[in-house]
Amino acid sequence: MKGNKFLFGVVVVLLMMTSVLPSCNEEPQLVIPSSLSDGHLRMRSAAFGTKSEAWNSAHDASIGYVFTNENYTETWVELYTTDSGYKADISRGIVYFDTSGIPDDATIYNATLRLYGTYLESGYGDWEIVIQSGMPVSPHDSAIPNDYSYTHYSGNGGAISSGDMGYGYKNIPLNEQGMDWIDKTGTTKFCLREWPHDTNNVCPTDVDKINRWQWYSYEKGQGYWPELIVYYETPA
Repeated sequence: MKGNKFLFGVVVVLLMMTSVLPSCNEEPQLVIPSSLSDGHLRMRSAAFGTKSEAWNSAHDASIGYVFTNENYTETWVELYTTDSGYKADISRGIVYFDTSGIPDDATIYNATLRLYGTYLESGYGDWEIVIQSGMPVSPHDSAIPNDYSYTHYSGNGGAISSGDMGYGYKNIPLNEQGMDWIDKTGTTKFCLREWPHDTNNVCPTDVDKINRWQWYSYEKGQGYWPELIVYYETPA
């Protein structure tokens, strides 16, 4: 009888260990915070007599202003009037992630960019933020004024619609192109641009309106900073 009790106890312990220990086939996951380098690149035009002149001045500028030392960052497009004429204001968000911890032989099958939204305005109606890449060069780490130029960025690695933006953590799933941009040996860098005006170089028809989404940057601290969540598998 004692022997049976002993065997029963061993079986229970083994079952408990099996339920607690991770499976050998369990898919790894990394949650990677952004860095102090994240922020946004911005250009505001001078006053012009026409909307298109103001837009082209801001959109096509080869250099812009770098903002990387604040608790928040943002992407926006604005066209507005002043006593002197029309002005355009464009901001392109940038985020950086150290993805060198992903094994070289890993296959990434899912990834999500998470941003903690703090403010949203959709003056031009429904819009999106599109993830683009200028890797391996742009944006520099740390960013420089030349990184503002739209000529450095292309593609669509994933997007979020204005209906899904707002306050709190919001997920932007990366598509296949976005996952291909993840650098397993260094830093993954994204530029976040407004669609349809900025990405398509389309001057807004209305004035005194803005498309703008603001989110917390790394400086805000854990629980608010941007995150890149990566799922991958390695050969058995």
